[in-house]
Amino acid sequence: MLTRKFSTGRARPLRAHITKNLKLDDPAVAAAPATWSAAHGNVSCEYTPQSLLDNAGCLPLAACQKACEHNAKCKFINSAVPPGNTACELYSGCAKPRCWATNPPKGWWATFQLTSRDASAFPPCASPPPPGPPPTPKATAKWSPTTAGFTGKIKPFWFGANHTGLDSEATLALMAKHSVTGYGWQTGGAGRDGAQSVGRGDAWGSAAVSHAADYMNSHGRGNVTVFQYRQVQVALRLFAQCALAADNPASENFWLHDPETKVKCLAAQPWGTLDPHWNFTSANATKYWVDSVIGELTTDDSLTRNAPMSAVFFDEVDQGFCGYRSNSKPASYCNFSSFDTKALQTSSNAMLTQMVKSLNGAGITPILSLDNRMASTGDTAPCALPEDDTISALKDLTWVRFYENWPGSFHHASGPDEFSAMIANAILEGQAKIANVLHIGGACPAKPRTIARPGPLGGELEFAVASYLVVATAGTTLSVSNGARTAPTPCYYRVCADLSVPVTFEGWYDEDFCWHSEFDVVYGVPLAAAKRTGPHSWTRNYTKCNVAVNVTAGQQGSVELL
Repeated sequence: MLTRKFSTGRARPLRAHITKNLKLDDPAVAAAPATWSAAHGNVSCEYTPQSLLDNAGCLPLAACQKACEHNAKCKFINSAVPPGNTACELYSGCAKPRCWATNPPKGWWATFQLTSRDASAFPPCASPPPPGPPPTPKATAKWSPTTAGFTGKIKPFWFGANHTGLDSEATLALMAKHSVTGYGWQTGGAGRDGAQSVGRGDAWGSAAVSHAADYMNSHGRGNVTVFQYRQVQVALRLFAQCALAADNPASENFWLHDPETKVKCLAAQPWGTLDPHWNFTSANATKYWVDSVIGELTTDDSLTRNAPMSAVFFDEVDQGFCGYRSNSKPASYCNFSSFDTKALQTSSNAMLTQMVKSLNGAGITPILSLDNRMASTGDTAPCALPEDDTISALKDLTWVRFYENWPGSFHHASGPDEFSAMIANAILEGQAKIANVLHIGGACPAKPRTIARPGPLGGELEFAVASYLVVATAGTTLSVSNGARTAPTPCYYRVCADLSVPVTFEGWYDEDFCWHSEFDVVYGVPLAAAKRTGPHSWTRNYTKCNVAVNVTAGQQGSVELL
């Protein structure tokens, strides 16, 4: 079996662009007379095709070609571009870092991309294997922070990305201290490689998660949940299944079109494409999403092998019908206020039911980034339906709510009423047995602090910790990262030659996450539920501290250590 060897020392099966493991000793996988174009490849930085042809300690090119030929004939997906399964990308682990442009060297995989000029010459597909024993029952999805119960400490959530390759041992060791860890769309080369990134995000994410999960399991941290990234509102061409649909003229009814102008609603992406918005009122769009996009995840070895400690983060789950706007006007501008947002939200919730059931059946927990809230917290406009409807659609299923800019929302102006509504909503979710993730800004790298007790916690994160403790259930996690920052980088958004050029990062990279002294403090377990003491204030007592939050005049909180 083809293998890729990660820096952890474990050999992992090489997957043909995510979908299948291949045995090259199969008689059907023989060399074929098909001709091939020149190889294209990289290793986390600029890397010439000739270097790949020289092998450089990576997978032999001939072995990759055989696997690509067999996959193409058997209709396994190799790559999204060009259409017709005539391209192949396979990812191979290298014996040593192959990127000499950085010091120390970075990069742990090579990419082979080949295009056949004669698909008819591929060998025949192998006969189906004989029926085997009944499959092992799939793992039941579970959220590891919830099953761990209250530990007395904060449960931190890491949401980074490495745009130069797979994470180092040092980074993985830091990630392993967190309760949940995973990667955003930026991991791999999405920002760096421009249009060449199309259709490759799946493999980048899968490789990163396999690498991280292997480390966790081999270092006594098998209870850490590891996640990949996907987007719900827009069919990002970064991911192969979405690119296949977006480039297929027969899929035109999958996408939102302006009710008046009939223009297809598109969103500009960092890799240079204009990608369409999903329209889940279309039964065909919902079926493709669940069968192909989610189906790819439920058969992804990096997730199923690690289940039930696997999750997928879904971005922009409700922004499309709760105020999201196209970022690519005027040519593809859609007036979202003219849509029947109640119909969009109803159909999206119905899709979510199918999606979450499918993921849970594979032992995977979805993390849903939402801006909506329950009806009892006040006006939920511009959402036509309150979060109650989503909760009802997902009854008895395992899922997690993500607050991206805690305790605010993209839909409403920041202020005491909005902050209070979101805090109240998180408490209600906890009462409904829904775990949540609170993401808030904080400086990284963090300066170590000496925190004495008894006395106030103090520090820049006191409100973050106080609000976390007010709403916390056993399943609540806290994610702290930098806001927007600028820094020189050797290879990002094509700024590779001039290291003096500053580049903007959005706060979702490995460098934006760090360990904070507040994570080491013992706060104890709650003695009771939070008590609301005013329109904008709460208190809650723990066995090792007393907590108060007041957002009347900004984000103010106190944690008094006992």
